[in-house]
Amino acid sequence: MPTYTPLQSIQLASSSANVIFSNIPQNYQDLVIVLSVRGTTATNDIDVSATFNGDSSSVYSNTRMYGDGSSAGPQRGTGLGYARLGNMTGSGSFATYTPIIFHILNYSNTSVLKSTIGRSNNSNRIVDLYANLWRSTSAINSVTITGSSNFDAGCTFDLYGISPVAADTAQAFGGTEVYYDNSYVYHVFKGSGTFTPYRNLTADILTIAGGGSGGLQYGGGGGAGGVVYSASQSLISGTNYACVVGAGAPTAVDSGSRDGSQGNNSQFGSLTAAVGGGLGGGDNGNVPRNGGNGGSGGGGSSTSSGNGNGGTATSGQGNNGAAGNSSSHFKGGGGGGAGEAGNTDGVGWGGDGTSAYSSWGLATGTGQNVGGTYFYAGGGGGALYFDAKALGGDGGGGNGGGGSSTQSQPTPGMTNTGGGGGAGWGGAGTVTTSGGSGIIIVRYAR
Repeated sequence: MPTYTPLQSIQLASSSANVIFSNIPQNYQDLVIVLSVRGTTATNDIDVSATFNGDSSSVYSNTRMYGDGSSAGPQRGTGLGYARLGNMTGSGSFATYTPIIFHILNYSNTSVLKSTIGRSNNSNRIVDLYANLWRSTSAINSVTITGSSNFDAGCTFDLYGISPVAADTAQAFGGTEVYYDNSYVYHVFKGSGTFTPYRNLTADILTIAGGGSGGLQYGGGGGAGGVVYSASQSLISGTNYACVVGAGAPTAVDSGSRDGSQGNNSQFGSLTAAVGGGLGGGDNGNVPRNGGNGGSGGGGSSTSSGNGNGGTATSGQGNNGAAGNSSSHFKGGGGGGAGEAGNTDGVGWGGDGTSAYSSWGLATGTGQNVGGTYFYAGGGGGALYFDAKALGGDGGGGNGGGGSSTQSQPTPGMTNTGGGGGAGWGGAGTVTTSGGSGIIIVRYAR
């Protein structure tokens, strides 16, 4: 059945001439705005209108059907600078809030002109239905709602996205969020949960483990969490499939080895587990430390007495971390990413993640968006001595810290990407080298 996903909700604390919904997600088919409104003027007939993307030019038209209890009829308007939603009552003796429902069809489709339906029930006077046309094929990313009188304090405005999935294609329960595109349904698990089909189905499953954390004292970057793609899995109706989403590794401790730690595994049911990203090596008393093995390997640390080796990746799940480089002024090795090994793009740089599932990221808003391409599981950058920082890999890898005069701090792996954490250039102080948490996405045909 169609699903209504709450997107934005506004309640006025004081009167306002308009309300704006902006940055509207583009991954639904229709929008619905539900209003409970009244004006500040003591009258029983106040117009409520809307414009899209800030366009108030004369490219709107409407057809109105109305009834007031004693008469009914149509009206037609062309060359307008707005779409009509309906009428609301005013304040004072007309204190009732008017319910209005505004349906925007195919709002993200760039091939059609935009049609809308507005319905209001002004109990003091009139019932209205407006069919509007905005003569533009632009995707709607903002809606401005205006009254011919200011909206009163207490008015509410709720925006919903509609995913019109027929009952015979909505085939499962579970997930933190559920998304739809023209071909697939996506159940996104940002934390652990249960996936339960209510009929037998075939699904593709993307499982990404938590990223490893970077090391300290010119440490190596954390390795990205392993990526496992399981295509065309047969799932049985009524079966509860456990979805375990691995946490990213915690920040390295400024004592002992100063190594990072390995990320946690992610697993869907009994399928192959995605292995947590390998730890970034640290420096314990000028003793180089190796990066840890994992989904992708962590980077090795760099010291005046030598360099730690990079960790080894799990076959088919990622790439190796890089060794440290003391000949280049204490540069820790970059952690491996799902798409390439550490140091591929520069000494200390984390390996880029994979863009093989960019369409999944586009549909669900997950992963790291790099110029319109979505990446998962980037490696963390190693720590540098003279340089400002070594960048983490595309796909949520954290940047390595830079020492010397820059003293830039490392950044953590990006949440729900499996990105490795960046490494710290020093040992003391409060820094964050943690890995990013993993994610599980289940996809099946609509």
